[in-house]
Amino acid sequence: MKYNGRAIYLITCALSKYEYKKFYSYRTTKETWNIIAIKHKAHVKKRKITTLTRHYETFIMKYDESINNLALDELLGYFNVHEVHLRKRNEITLNFMKLNL
Repeated sequence: MKYNGRAIYLITCALSKYEYKKFYSYRTTKETWNIIAIKHKAHVKKRKITTLTRHYETFIMKYDESINNLALDELLGYFNVHEVHLRKRNEITLNFMKLNL
C-alpha cells in the first residue's frame, strides 16, 4: 500500500488541476493509470479524425496537378479521410432518425 500511494502521487503530479479532479477518487495505481490511458487514447483518436477531416476538406488540386501526379499513399490517405467523413455523416443521420422515431 505504501508504494501504491507513492505511485498515485507521482502520476497525479503530472496532471493539470482539471485532470486531477477527474482521477483523484481512484484508489489503486493500476486503476488510475488504466483510466488515464483510455482517456488519452480517445483524445488522440478524436484529434486524428479532426486533423484528417480538415486535410480532406481543404484539399484542392492545383491547376497543373492531376491524379496521375499524386503518390499512391497520398491518394489512399485522402480516400480514408473521405470514408471517415462519410461514416460520420451517416452516423449523424442514423442518430437523428432514431430521435425522430
